Order: sequence, then C-alpha cells, then structure tokens
Amino acid sequence: MRICVLQSAPSEGQELAGELTADPSRFTDQHTFEHRWIRKDTAAEQIDAAVDEGFDFYFNFMWGQHEDEVAGIDACRYLECLGLPSIGQRSQILERNKNDFYELARALGAPKVPGISEHPLFVRPASSYAKKPTSKTPLCRNHDELLECLKYLNEALKPSRIIAKRFTPATSTIIDGIHIHDDVAVQEYVQGWRYSVVVIEVGDFPVPLTPEKYVYSSGLIPHEESLGFFVNFQRDKRITLLNRKVVPELFAKLQEIAVQAFRANHMAGQSWCSVDIRVPATGEPIVIHVHPMPYLFRSPDHEWEDHAVRKAFPGGHRALINVLIASYQIYRQAEIDRQGMIASTYSSFGKQYNHALNSHEASGIYKKILSLVDLSGSCLDLGSGTGALGRLFSAEKNRKQQQRVPPSSNLSSPEGSTSRSASTDSVIFKGTTDYCRQIDAYSEVSQGSIQTVLSSLGPYDHIVSVGCYILFLPRRSP
Repeated sequence: MRICVLQSAPSEGQELAGELTADPSRFTDQHTFEHRWIRKDTAAEQIDAAVDEGFDFYFNFMWGQHEDEVAGIDACRYLECLGLPSIGQRSQILERNKNDFYELARALGAPKVPGISEHPLFVRPASSYAKKPTSKTPLCRNHDELLECLKYLNEALKPSRIIAKRFTPATSTIIDGIHIHDDVAVQEYVQGWRYSVVVIEVGDFPVPLTPEKYVYSSGLIPHEESLGFFVNFQRDKRITLLNRKVVPELFAKLQEIAVQAFRANHMAGQSWCSVDIRVPATGEPIVIHVHPMPYLFRSPDHEWEDHAVRKAFPGGHRALINVLIASYQIYRQAEIDRQGMIASTYSSFGKQYNHALNSHEASGIYKKILSLVDLSGSCLDLGSGTGALGRLFSAEKNRKQQQRVPPSSNLSSPEGSTSRSASTDSVIFKGTTDYCRQIDAYSEVSQGSIQTVLSSLGPYDHIVSVGCYILFLPRRSP
C-alpha cells in the first residue's frame, strides 16, 4: 500500500525533531510511507491536497490540543468527515482530557484513578503534553500551597487559553473549598513507580502487551519528576519489560487494569492506546492517564514503547502495521453490513412510513416547530426519510408567502430562494429516497453518510434534522 502519514507541523520558531518523529517506514518495507506535515491554520487545504494524491490508506499522527499552535483536534475532525480509510488519532478521543477520563472511570468503578479528597494533591493541566507548564510547586500539601499553585498555573495557562478561545474556563469542580477550572487537573498525589501498558485493538478485542517499567538515571525520583519534559525525554531514561515468571501477579494485574482503562475511556474502534500507571508500595495500582496513541515507530535512541511491540507482539512492528490496517477493514465492513440492514428495513417500511407518521403526534410537533421559525431562504433536511418534513416545510412556506404577497405579484422570496428545500439522507435508503424524488418538495436529493455528503453541499439558510442522528457512523469511520 501507498500510505500517507499525517503529522503535525512544528509551530513557528520550532524545529522538526526528526529522531522523535513517528515513522513506520523504519520497521517495514512492505508498504510505502510518505509524510505530509499539516499546519493548524491550513489543515483542510493540506489534507485535501494529500487526498488528491490518491493514497491507499492514512496514518494520522496529528496530536495538537485546542490550546496548541499545531494541527490536532480540528484537523482530525476534518479528516474523519472525509470518510477515508485511516488509523491513528481520533478527534473525539484526542479532545478527552484527564478529568474526562477520571469521571468515566469513577462512574464505572474501574480502573482505580487518583482521588481528590486528601492532601497532598498534585496539580497540572488537564490536557497537557510533557511540554506544558505545570508549576514551580505542583505538589501541594495544604490549602495555602494549593491556592499558590493554582495561581501560578492559571497565569501560565493564559496564552494557551487565548489560543483555545477559552477565555472563561468552567469551574464545575470544587476541591478544598476552591473552584477548579475544567482545564486543570487536581488529583491526590500517588507515590509509586511508573509503569505503562500498550493496548492494541485486534479486531474487536483490546490486547494488552507486556507491561513496561520506566527506569531513570540515578538521583531522580520517578513518582515526583516523571511528568516533566526533560525527564520524559532524557536520553538515559530506559524501559524494561516485566517478566511474567518473576512477577506473575503484578504482570496480570497491570494488563487487566490497562484493558479496564481502554474500555472506560471508550477506546473501542480507536486502534490502540497506552495506559500510564503508578504502582504504590502498598495497595492497588492506579491509572494516571490514557494516551490515545502509544509512543511508537521512533528512532533507535527513543524506542521506548517500541520495545514492547518488538518483544511481545507476534511479528513485531511489521505485523502490527498490518493488524491495524486489517482491524480497520474488519470494523469498516461491519459498519457497512449494519448500514445495509438498517437501509433494508427502512426501505421496506417506506410505503407504510407516511401513514404511520400522519397518525403519530410527531406530525403535530413538526407543524408546531415550523410555525415558529422564519422560513425565508433555503433549507437542508438531514435524514429526510420519505420527505414528511420537506412537504410540511414547503406547504407552510407557501402559505406564509401567500399571506405576504398579493396573488397578482411575481415577486420571489429573498435572494431568489424557492419554496423547495434540499435534502440529504444520512444513510443510503433507496426505498425512502425515491419518495423524496417523486414529491414536489425538494430541489435536490443527495445520498450518502451525512458526514461525507455535507462537505459538498450548501450554503443553506436553515438546517433541520429529525431522528437521524442515531444513524451516524462512529468517529472511526465517518
């Protein structure tokens, strides 16, 4: 395959760190990999240009948060809307921060995550990467130290909040009587050694690899310093793989809670992740974070989590690349089959659909909504079914126009718009789409998934949709 690797281009003034760049071509010659460096301000245009090159598949390694100056969440979302075959970062997961994960894990009761009720507390940005500012004193032993730390961090985060257009961060959490901004994570300090587990999705199953233990240079205290940039990327940091025969209980426990974290963070269909864990001297291991993409495909000097793939994944990196592609294809085919089943059901029901709708209170709801809105201009009806809403829209619009314009007048509605609306079905239902083409309510009817078709339609004055969002494809395969 000819595969496009989408990377976040460095922001202005930064240099490209080639040795830190994820490059699958280092590990296989079975496929051809070509890198495209995407900038945040021109992401859509650059992605479109890459698509025009006719690649067979896409690996998405873009990582930027809303507060970063590099391509990330928004660029990933645009890529997903194109419906291209791809694996890697997904906007929905990339946008999920530490606080979001902790809330999900606590709701499920597993895995165990840091609490927020007792000092000492550790403070850091909720969506930070290693380069993000933490604080001069991220470890807070009492109320006053927590206030001082938050004051410092709030000042440090001001530039990134401006970039993210997050001018007034929400404060839904209260800790020790203090309102905490949602982009700040405050958690109980966990004293313990750092481990991580790479989880690979093989088909529908999350498969944990051999747990890894981080070993640092002498003089460093990992449970205090491992979150900093210089420690995370120091050259003399290394990873050792656990030996199942030596520590069988810890080995199994770390794999178990890594899968729990994968599921708690709703990672199904997202290819992979790595789970950051602390193991205290006593008590249960605690999950600190779920990284949406493992630190893989790096140069020899920076092959941290690559060790687990090389030693513990059958076939190593070459097999991993093929498994990721095959898992996507399996997942995609399952979605196509699901759509076909839904489409067949709706198509066979098309003849009875209008009768059922007219006898249901929904018809009255549609009429009430339409009576309250300005109907001038054009309207896009998403998931139009047999055109029930389009017919009501057209009839109501004609009625209002007749009330405003004398019968002898040839005046049209504003900007030359007609009483017709355009429609796109969320899924290809031939049986119901035929009805839309037969009635005099739509000037255009398009078929295809909403995410894919929308990019080629518009602009419109109104966009409406009733009951079709359940048919959206998941983020992985829009």
